[in-house]
Amino acid sequence: MTRKKTLCSTCLALCLFPILLSANCFAADPITWGAADGGLRLGLGTEQAGTNGNLRVALDNVGFTDLSVLVAMKSGEGVCYLFQFSAAAADGRHLPIANWGPNSCPPSAGLVLPEVIRLAPGATREFAFARRHLLYMKGGNEITLDSLLRQGYALSVSVEVQQKNLDGAVMGGIPRPTTGRLWTGRLTSSFHLLKSSY
Repeated sequence: MTRKKTLCSTCLALCLFPILLSANCFAADPITWGAADGGLRLGLGTEQAGTNGNLRVALDNVGFTDLSVLVAMKSGEGVCYLFQFSAAAADGRHLPIANWGPNSCPPSAGLVLPEVIRLAPGATREFAFARRHLLYMKGGNEITLDSLLRQGYALSVSVEVQQKNLDGAVMGGIPRPTTGRLWTGRLTSSFHLLKSSY
């Protein structure tokens, strides 16, 4: 009986090992957080460890009050997020990274509305961005994020909301929060070392 139990346990372990290994391989990278400002911090990671996961941009309320955060502008062309990406080389050079995805369009003519999220204390909200849409433009040429990663660049993300942005957003129809406050400030994540997709 003991021998049979041992054999069954071994078979079960051998069956579960590939599943556990697969789950571990595709687990999300930990978020790399930047310094907090006004009770909010910004972080960057990937949806899965390895090479092909989308970028995860995260906002985390580390304060003690509810925060309403302006994160995007909505138009007929879609939602245009305010997050800005930057790549840094080991020698300190910084390159602005353009997001050419569907969630980066500059609002065009027509009705443009602010997109505001509410974060309770301790709450985190994540946004996904496709890596293939992130490009560095140089002299009319496109250099992909993966190309920069192969050269040793690291990536960070930032967001800035000024009071004038909020004044315009309130005029655009967003209600003032009944609890907490509308967040203003500038946040930058720590630089995150990503692997190239190739």
